[in-house]
Amino acid sequence: MNLICAETKAVRGWLAGMGLAIALWCACVPAALAALGTGTNSTPRWPPLAEVLKKWADTPLDAVQRAAEGGDLTAQHYLGYCYTEGLRTGMNLETGIAWYERAFKAGYAPSGNNLGLVYQRSLATNSNNASKMVHYYRAAAGSGSAVAQANLGILYRDGLGVPRDPAEAMNWFRQAADQDNLTAIIEIGRLYRFGRGVPKNVPEALRWFQRAADREDRLGLLNLGWMHGYEAETPINQQTALQYYERAAGLGEPEAMYELYFSYRDGKGVGVDKSKAMEWLRKAAEGGCANAQYLLGYENGHTIGKRDVAEAIKWWTRAAEQNHLKALDEMADVYLNGDGVEQDEERALEFVRKAADLDYGAAQFKLAWMYSQDIGEPRNEQDRPFNLLLHSAANGDGDGCLALSLRYRDGLGTQRDFVEAAGWRFRAVLVNLMRFGHNDPEVLQVFRKAGPTDPFSTVLLLFGNAARGGDPGAFKQIGNLYLEGKDVPRNPARAQFWFALAATGGNGAAESPPAWFKQWNEEAQAAREVIGVLRP
Repeated sequence: MNLICAETKAVRGWLAGMGLAIALWCACVPAALAALGTGTNSTPRWPPLAEVLKKWADTPLDAVQRAAEGGDLTAQHYLGYCYTEGLRTGMNLETGIAWYERAFKAGYAPSGNNLGLVYQRSLATNSNNASKMVHYYRAAAGSGSAVAQANLGILYRDGLGVPRDPAEAMNWFRQAADQDNLTAIIEIGRLYRFGRGVPKNVPEALRWFQRAADREDRLGLLNLGWMHGYEAETPINQQTALQYYERAAGLGEPEAMYELYFSYRDGKGVGVDKSKAMEWLRKAAEGGCANAQYLLGYENGHTIGKRDVAEAIKWWTRAAEQNHLKALDEMADVYLNGDGVEQDEERALEFVRKAADLDYGAAQFKLAWMYSQDIGEPRNEQDRPFNLLLHSAANGDGDGCLALSLRYRDGLGTQRDFVEAAGWRFRAVLVNLMRFGHNDPEVLQVFRKAGPTDPFSTVLLLFGNAARGGDPGAFKQIGNLYLEGKDVPRNPARAQFWFALAATGGNGAAESPPAWFKQWNEEAQAAREVIGVLRP
């Protein structure tokens, strides 16, 4: 990835929930401001990277170096960029970092920001670079770089190299926004929209997004479209949302094109037009929207009667290059099944491992299954099937929950434990309830049984009773199972936990409940409130 300034595509990619994308503000210092840190209270303003690149584009590199040696800070910064990005010369990080450091020590804040990005990009190969990344972003932010302030805010927003702290993120975003940094303006709007670091405030979110949109910023327009299209408190107005999407798309925003696909496909604010919907989906995919690339691949790979595997693979590959989780999963299936390509289990492993390492529950389940079929070997202890299934279930994958239930029920890779088995089976059912929004026959069948005879169904019924109303008697019976070691490993401490739940009516415990129980209880409550399916 090339370093790019705040006016170009990196900043445009800072979208809701899409992770950390760091922008750069690379610039020159006019001669009158060449010596910074001289006691002046004025904050220097740096032109965008495009001007710096244009300034030195036709100058031989040896002449640029002479200017840099003579103290020209823009020349020093330009050489740092050239060597770290391989522009006009071979990539040489050591040399590039040296030029950036020289410029930054002379007071050129954008070089400090770029150093932060250099070390951020090296985190995958050297975790020690996290402290250097934070150091340079913080130093550049303190020196007045609005982009570094916005970048530091994103570190706190995502907990990258620093503790996750939305309030501190807001602090840095506000400092950058005071310099009219569009990225920070958008991020402040997002924090208000979702209530992170500040109380949720939809009118305030709209105000910040409008501030960006008034400058014809495509992310400002896109976010206004999202607000009017999805935020109930706005209120929702699909025609208004459509207008914002069209304006953002006209400025080249692929995420807006992706939204226009749904507008025309589903008739949101406009008449249904399947042909026009597909036109927008393709434009979004060609513009680099990973979601659109995945969906265009899906349209080609799974549409009965119009299946084009080669086209599907082309788009899934592009989305997978952006670490789109579902696209990685699809590519794993392509190579695992030899669908449109030569079967290649090693390639399948590469894709599914990448998605699993990114904490995608469905991929973690699939990887556990592949290992169980003797396809590949676990890379470490956490990569073993049972641990992968624990991660998969914790990430809300129903198949992972069900697989854990079967392993606990039959004692595969762990001790047989019908209580654990019933807990995971129940959670698998709840995942499907929340996903599909209908009564799950499996749970209802258990509830309707007058008296199940097999031990597993008996314990599952106890979980059902507990979920329906926090029945203390059900918790007490489960405690007795652990106390007696009946169909579960004997565990007096765990028995006491269940007895404590029973004593508090199923609403508390003398000790912290295990994570799986918290998740099960929260999802059961959500299912009761949203679907009402767990009534007696």
